[in-house]
Amino acid sequence: MKIYLPLALALILAFFTATPLAAPVCGGGHCYFYPPAMGNEGIISASMKIEFTPKAVSIPSQSQDGRAAFAVPQGAQMRITGISTYEQNCIDGASGDALVAVRVIELKGSGVETAGNYVTTAAEVCRCDGSRNVVQGATDNFIAYKFATGGKYSFRIEYATTVNASQWKAWREVDVFVAPGKLEVRAPDSNSVGVANNRYERQEFAKKEFRYWKIKNTGGIDVNITDIIDVGCEKESIRAGGLISGCGFPNFNKKGGHVVRAGETFYLQEDINAHLPKVSPTQKKLSINVLYKDIYGMGSTDLTAGEQPVDVDGSFKIVAQAITPYRKSGTMTLGAGDYNAQVCTDSLISGLYGHPLFALTIKDSAGAEVAVARFHEVASCSDPGSLALLNNEGGLMQFSVPATGAYSWEIAGNVGTAGDGKYRSDFARIGRKFNPTTGLVEDFVLNEHLGPQNIQTLGGSGGPHTFTANVFDRTKQLGPYPVPINNSALSNAGPVIYGLTDVKINAGTGNITLGQGVLQKVSNDSFEISVSGANSTASVLAKTSYMNKTTILPPSADINIFWAGKEKYMLGFSPGPVGFCKDMQGNAIRGSNGAIALSGSAAQPKVKYDWRPLAIAQNECDASNPAYSVCDSAQFSVSLIKKLVAIETLAQSGKFDEAAQLTRFQSYLGLDGFSLDFQKDMDYYLTNTFFDDTLSYSLPVPKWKKYFSDPARVGFAVNGDPGLGRKPHEPGLYNIDLAIEFNERRPWVFFDEANSPLAKVTVNFKKVDSVAPNLLYSLPIDGPVGLEAGGMHRIGYGVGFSGQEIVIFDNGNPQSFVKTAQSAAGSEPLAKIDVRHSDTFVKTTKDSAGQLLLITPAGDSPNSYTLRFAPSRPVPAVIKAQSANVPKGKSISAGYSAMENGSAINAGNYLARLVEIAFAQPSKPASCKDPQQNAALPYAIGTDRQALIYSNDAKCILHQSAADPSKVYGFNRDLSSPAIEGADASIYLETVFYPPALANSKSAIRNACSTQGAIYLPRYSQSGPLSGYTELTGGAVYEFPAGGIKTLAEAVGGVAGNDLCIAAGTARQGESDIAQSVGLWWNEEKILRGFRQTLAAQPLGLPVNACFGG
Repeated sequence: MKIYLPLALALILAFFTATPLAAPVCGGGHCYFYPPAMGNEGIISASMKIEFTPKAVSIPSQSQDGRAAFAVPQGAQMRITGISTYEQNCIDGASGDALVAVRVIELKGSGVETAGNYVTTAAEVCRCDGSRNVVQGATDNFIAYKFATGGKYSFRIEYATTVNASQWKAWREVDVFVAPGKLEVRAPDSNSVGVANNRYERQEFAKKEFRYWKIKNTGGIDVNITDIIDVGCEKESIRAGGLISGCGFPNFNKKGGHVVRAGETFYLQEDINAHLPKVSPTQKKLSINVLYKDIYGMGSTDLTAGEQPVDVDGSFKIVAQAITPYRKSGTMTLGAGDYNAQVCTDSLISGLYGHPLFALTIKDSAGAEVAVARFHEVASCSDPGSLALLNNEGGLMQFSVPATGAYSWEIAGNVGTAGDGKYRSDFARIGRKFNPTTGLVEDFVLNEHLGPQNIQTLGGSGGPHTFTANVFDRTKQLGPYPVPINNSALSNAGPVIYGLTDVKINAGTGNITLGQGVLQKVSNDSFEISVSGANSTASVLAKTSYMNKTTILPPSADINIFWAGKEKYMLGFSPGPVGFCKDMQGNAIRGSNGAIALSGSAAQPKVKYDWRPLAIAQNECDASNPAYSVCDSAQFSVSLIKKLVAIETLAQSGKFDEAAQLTRFQSYLGLDGFSLDFQKDMDYYLTNTFFDDTLSYSLPVPKWKKYFSDPARVGFAVNGDPGLGRKPHEPGLYNIDLAIEFNERRPWVFFDEANSPLAKVTVNFKKVDSVAPNLLYSLPIDGPVGLEAGGMHRIGYGVGFSGQEIVIFDNGNPQSFVKTAQSAAGSEPLAKIDVRHSDTFVKTTKDSAGQLLLITPAGDSPNSYTLRFAPSRPVPAVIKAQSANVPKGKSISAGYSAMENGSAINAGNYLARLVEIAFAQPSKPASCKDPQQNAALPYAIGTDRQALIYSNDAKCILHQSAADPSKVYGFNRDLSSPAIEGADASIYLETVFYPPALANSKSAIRNACSTQGAIYLPRYSQSGPLSGYTELTGGAVYEFPAGGIKTLAEAVGGVAGNDLCIAAGTARQGESDIAQSVGLWWNEEKILRGFRQTLAAQPLGLPVNACFGG
């Protein structure tokens, strides 16, 4: 998380804020400045060294933008040493050498300070320009970072050019690569490889396949892969129970290894022999272990051996403290004459509150300053030698009073605290005389002192605040935390100090309490936490190097071995439950690019075609959500606003830790953009669309509209670059960092009392992983965002539609369905889709033949696609063709006529596909062989035929209601000559009809034969499931049930239930699989199997399952 407080001081290891005083201690003759030789411009140069222990190697090849680059072993430390000094002077003449203040910024996000050599005290020692904070180097060397885990680290080393640290100057930037580097290994993106026909004798090997492992070097150091070990590849054959064998890596040379340069990817080929499984599908797991070392000789490792970061759970409280009493004042009458004002304290230096510094200010009745005496501590307020130093450098001030009158006085400063034994004595005196021997003022008109001071707690942040940190967080920023301060106590209190108390951590070995009392930094060898604060707000930095030795499981892939009938098989790869789909002929369904059509929860694409705010969860796109969606920009924006609402709610309840946790998350995003046009259009959609306003966007008060509608309030960035944030982003997993800049005086407050915005939100994206290639992830629908009177107008985001109109999402209100609205003139979407709509029985049943959706590239035009959609409902049918003597001889016949809106259909030469599933003769059991064709059943005979084609054959007598042979289709086998074995028989066939799922279309089917054959069709219960059957005899009509899949949202969402299958086609581009097409099919084999089982359970005794194992 990055929470920025405008105008806040830089994060440092010890921080404070000074409370303005009525009579400031700053001013007069005692303040720091630079010698005139520097022209009062501050430190113009500094010197220091970067050292690594135990060793480091310079790697100029990795240097970028002039930064030095080093390779170091894991566990190394980076130190800053030999820090130079400069001459520091006071107006009063005091001078001396001081160390340059140095800090180290880790360059992640906008930069986080991770270490420094300096201290800032709360003493009001001042610089001559009036600023109060003095920063000085405390040591000439310090540990900048301990590298507990591998990876690339980037730093900027800075030094303070002014003693009040208002300006920092970069000294050097450096990249550190921690050896032995890091390889990320994963299975390829494609879900499956290979389907082929294979005639075999022993049925031992189903297929020799190969697959790729993607090995990417993400550690910044060139590494050499020395060995690769297959895990889970069985050595035995199928007879010994093995399913996978013969694994090898043909493109890896074990003798010389394989060097993978930093940032490059090596695609490792693995050959696999897959054996015939006994149960289909059978899931197996394959893994590999990669052994490698960095090329600089720092170390070696493998994917299974390493250190596991330890999550350090901790808690702390924050308090604000100050010393009191800090000031005392009064009035007096002074007569005309000369006076001496003198102050002194000989107390000791306090660690948090710095040098004692004490001042006496005298003003006349008009408030004009008459005299000021001030000085820091001396050795003794009764020793003439010490007093001489004090008196000569500002502790003694002479002034004259021209006439008797009323005057005021105030003493203020740090004179030493009693609780820690730092206080000795102090005084502030005004006298008419001065004794040069004793060095003291005499003949007092004022003799005061502040006395021992106490440390008073002014407020706290509540808590305890909890956190979790590990080494991957590096320097983790927590907060900011409001620290309400008792303002009534400020009037007599000194500068406010923010400190930590009750610090506890648990690194897996029990609770550990760190530090005693109130401290600004608490640490042990493996953990450090520090606090900084200003303006009643505190921030906390935590970093840890706790690690545990562990064994890491190697990367793996689930392999599903399928058996699709006697001569077809598939070797598939998937991360979870998956099945593959077959058509009614028993063939595995394949997409246009040869991709296998899969079903089940693992195959379900992670897209959601619903853009109503009430339907989009706060974590809709988040990787932490098991049911995440790959979101388009519209869906992500709704989830973003819901997150901001949740952050505000938590902050209002004082749960700042929980609020901070919501500012960092990972989201899955599809191809899309956050252009200015998108932000404008999204605001219009959220403002003008009627819905349950769970966002508090525009009703009852347009709170969040004031943010999202204003690009100056909500912006987007990629890798910290706002310019890239307005350009398209590719599909992938992204780290999201909400950088929220609050008003410095009102942290964690989004709105003022008038509901006006007080903060600025920048959404920063960084891609960390890709998603499986699926064209749906590259076609951002974005709902109705951008819809105008002239069509869909989009620039820099979303898709644009042409062609026919289909419904994408049905929200229950026909007036507000999300449809494929035509692109408006001037629109510049990221992709273009031409829509083709199948809206007749012939198109859905014959032309599409079970295909619900197909999206393919439109010629050579980049980012242009054709979408074919056939909204339909599958209706299985079993057709019984019977033998009979007819006028022209003898035939086995069945016929039917399809009707649409009451009229019979002429579909051309054929209408539907047919599969013969049983052959039955009187008084004989059903046979799984058709003796007339010498074919084993089930047997794909192809299609039915138009009755007009076989009008001269022996055939069934058409029913009077279906007398037109051009509109009758069926099965007919002429048995009149010559005599054929089994002439008295019934042949059972099956098919699936697909009536269109349109509100204005009614489809039906009629048994067109008067006496021959019957047609069995499903009967559904009111709730939808299959509940029985309907038998159609001569002339009877069956009306296809209403319903089915009507929208794109229903189609894409149906894969998980196994009724639909998806084939995500890819094309190889270099070493990556690029999404190219996508299709959805009805799972015909499942649909037909369910109906056959229903029919077989009826008392009719139909042999429909006889050839399917039941």
